[in-house]
Amino acid sequence: MLVAFVPLLSFGFRSRLGRTNPGRLLLIMLLAMTFLKSGMRLFEIVERNVAQPPEWDFQSFWLYGRVAAEGLNLYDPAQHGAVVALLSPSETFVDEIVRVGFWYSPPTAFLFLPLGWMDLQTAALVWAVANLGLFLVTMVLVWKVLLPQTGFIGLGLTVAMGLAFPSTYLNLNHFQTSFFSLLCTVLFLKDRSRSRAGVWLALGFLVKPVFGLLGLYPLIRRQWGMLGAMAATLGMAYGVSLAYFGPTTFWSYWMHNPALRLPAEYFGEVGNISLYAFLWRLLHSFSNGQFITTVTFAAVALVMVLLTAWLIYQAQEREPMWALLATLAVALSLYPNTSAHYCLMLLPVICYWLVRETLNDEANPREALVVVGCLILICWGLGYNDGWSNWGVVALALTWLLAMAMGLRDTVGRPTPAAVAMAG
Repeated sequence: MLVAFVPLLSFGFRSRLGRTNPGRLLLIMLLAMTFLKSGMRLFEIVERNVAQPPEWDFQSFWLYGRVAAEGLNLYDPAQHGAVVALLSPSETFVDEIVRVGFWYSPPTAFLFLPLGWMDLQTAALVWAVANLGLFLVTMVLVWKVLLPQTGFIGLGLTVAMGLAFPSTYLNLNHFQTSFFSLLCTVLFLKDRSRSRAGVWLALGFLVKPVFGLLGLYPLIRRQWGMLGAMAATLGMAYGVSLAYFGPTTFWSYWMHNPALRLPAEYFGEVGNISLYAFLWRLLHSFSNGQFITTVTFAAVALVMVLLTAWLIYQAQEREPMWALLATLAVALSLYPNTSAHYCLMLLPVICYWLVRETLNDEANPREALVVVGCLILICWGLGYNDGWSNWGVVALALTWLLAMAMGLRDTVGRPTPAAVAMAG
């Protein structure tokens, strides 16, 4: 799918092909092939996962929901024992799920609670339908929010890009929660100049704590209302969870945090594509490997955060999309538990650039080819070996470098819109 964008961008779709019958036919055929192939693949994944709900990660979600539905303490591993007897868990599942307890903060339990009201297969079917519906609604929202001027051709390209993105299938393979993260990302982008964007950051944070690192964007832009809305939403969510689940469960999370019970090697698994996990795999075998890993991570993280903050500051009165992509990439790189399906958070900005430039009469073909080439490598890296490789780390690094390079090109040394208006 991505490779097919290369000739479209090279020749300028709208100006040279888009107004001709062969050009429109080419695009329609491309979209039809993508929808057909992707639709069949989606159906196969859903059919397989409903018939045999995946241990990773859906069975853990169902386990959490059942424990919550029975009024047990989510953070007490001993209270998971009676429920896990309904499953046939592997030894790894027992070590990383049952003996650890609920991985998330108390408000997140509301997301899984309805699953506990159903048997495992019924819950898997409901989860599958909800995930597919959420994905399609979110992709339409990407088009309406970021690309409304592109018309229905833009809608088709946006949905096709979502279907072609590797993280879409990785999320479905595991029946994970990243489609909800995708929705929160789109709503954050939609409201990025308003205080209510903090609500979407907070809701995203409750499912994927990586959203907390996106607070760098409003912090540098001094959008205190957004940060206040984020804090207020989190406060309300924690208050409701305290009232519903009770003080014993609520305080267990803070006093006996489940992350402390995870096996030491968990954060170094190959499926973890964060910068810290990559450095741990690279350096932990050396003498004082833990210390070297931590120091190296801190140094690289500091440089990445400072450069990203500078780009956010420079882009305040200009096109912010490259700065937003850099922020998303640095957040995913620095969060210590990033998997390839988390990278659905990148999809809205990638769609925005790719679809807009495909339908842009004034697109620079050489520049477009360079960026599309990078995007192809990024998608290949995220999807390689189903996300279980160091290429995912490279893909995130390339995303950040691309966003920084293009963002600095568009901002440094160029007058802001306000300066142009004053000069006029």
